[in-house]
Amino acid sequence: AELLLFRAAGEAIRNVQRHADARHVSVQVSRDEGRVRLTVVDDGTGFAPDERERRRAEGHVGLSLLEELAASVGGTLDLRSAPGDGTTFTLEVPGS
Repeated sequence: AELLLFRAAGEAIRNVQRHADARHVSVQVSRDEGRVRLTVVDDGTGFAPDERERRRAEGHVGLSLLEELAASVGGTLDLRSAPGDGTTFTLEVPGS
């Protein structure tokens, strides 16, 4: 779980650097009731839901791989974004 959290944080921050044109980004890690949550929030350009699917079809699979890895350990990856409204990346996995 620790390695997945580290990898996910790196991917989320790289995506902010490469794509978001953000002025601010925050990274938080918390633990509650046997689960660990990583949240990365930026105030960048955001994206429409179909943008993620288009980028995946072009071979950008980082987020999809993280989503699969999270599911394989009983976790979830949630992305919330809208054009002009930034992005919130939340990964939650079981953790002791």
